[in-house]
Order: sequence, then structure tokens, then C-alpha cells
Amino acid sequence: MLAVVVYSWRYFDEPPEGHAGTFPALILLFEAGMAGFALTGDLFDAFVFFELMGAVAYALTGYRIEDPRPVQGALVFVVVNSLGAYCSLLGIGLVYARTGELGLAQIGAQLARHRPDALLSVAFVLIVTGLLVKAAVVPLHFWLPDAHSVAPTPVCMLLSGVMVELGVYGTARVYWVVFSGPHGITHAHLRAVFVATGVLTALVGAVMCWQQRHLKRLLAFSTVGHVGLFLTGTALLTPPRRPAPPCTSPPTPG
Repeated sequence: MLAVVVYSWRYFDEPPEGHAGTFPALILLFEAGMAGFALTGDLFDAFVFFELMGAVAYALTGYRIEDPRPVQGALVFVVVNSLGAYCSLLGIGLVYARTGELGLAQIGAQLARHRPDALLSVAFVLIVTGLLVKAAVVPLHFWLPDAHSVAPTPVCMLLSGVMVELGVYGTARVYWVVFSGPHGITHAHLRAVFVATGVLTALVGAVMCWQQRHLKRLLAFSTVGHVGLFLTGTALLTPPRRPAPPCTSPPTPG
């Protein structure tokens, strides 16, 4: 964020007509959403902070409203990421309906006592889908080149250097803290899915880089390729072990 602020200093001095002070305010709002998402222990709050980042990123992408191209790129960005946000919100609602909790640790403790069922599997898929849209993972990546190619350069730094990485981080955190308990979703199956998705994303990003003649689109597909590497590396990690829930059955008489 410090690098973005330094690089974007000229945008503070030359705002579009009628938008004095807008750019630095949006940068600070983006940073607030980033910090909140990384620090919160509440699933719904994490969703709110990530959507705050997304809303600010939409506005920053279309910052030069006198040019129709940034507005079009921001519109694609809004539509695709809003669909991902609806998926995450629906998944959070399903988890809350089952557990009555929104804290990540509290939900994990509740789910550790019960075997997963179809509802929890669907909730996990919905939540992770919303996060992977933000992470620009194939086949949910096409918003990033469109936004990247028309956004101001400091905004490209935010998209490539902050937003997509936090999507991968959020996916890992939701799984490890919430769904990886003793009776949670099987890690071996998820590892295979995420490794395959990460490898596919890395390959698509690398191949598409080779095809580009526009510098910002090339950098966008480079970001997609690196996200694939991040996702593959994260999937190959071992989840932290959690103690099994205490036994609540009555002791056997001596």
C-alpha cells in the first residue's frame, strides 16, 4: 500500500473535475478493507470487508470516467465479482443456519462435532467460489485482464499485489479454520481439486501471456499465472491439526 501511495502521488494533485480528494480517500478505504479482512475472526465481517475492497476497486478501475473504456472494464469487474459475492453470502447463510454462529473458530468447533453433509458441502463450495472469483482463478479469471488493461497503474498494483492474493488467503483460512475439523471435508479430495485448478490456472496464465501485445493485459495474465502457483502451493500445505472434541458420553460404570 505504501508503494501504491508513493506511485500514485500525481493522482492526488491532478484529480478529474469535481473529484478533488477522491483518489486518496479510495486508496485509504481499500487499505481499511484489506486490514479488516486479514484481521477479523468473523465470517460475515470478512465478507463485508472483502466487498468493501471490491467496491473501492470498482470505483478506482473506472476512475477516469471521461473515457468509456475504464467504465466498461469496471462494469465487467462489478458484474462478475458481484455474482461471486452472492455465492459467498448464500454460503455464509447456510453455515449460519446450521450452526447459529458467525465466528470462524466457533463455527469450526461446532462442525468438528458433526460429520459433513450435503448442505455443508454446498456452503463450502459457495463460499470458496466467491473467494476464488476475487482471486481470478481459471475459469473465473476473465474480469482481471479487462479491468487491468484500463485501470490506472496504481490500481493495477492493488489488483495484482493485494486483492487476488487475499482471495487465495481467504480460501485457505476458511477451510483450515472452519471446515477441516476431525469430521470435516476430506483434505485429500480438496487437495487434488485445488492442485488441478492451480496448475490449470498457471498454465492458462502463462500461455495467455505469450499471446498478448498489450503490456497491462500481459501483466494481468502474469498475475493469473502466479495465482495458480499460489493456489497449488497452498493446496499442498498440511492443515494445522486441531484437537478432537471432548467425549460427552457418560463414563462406563466400574
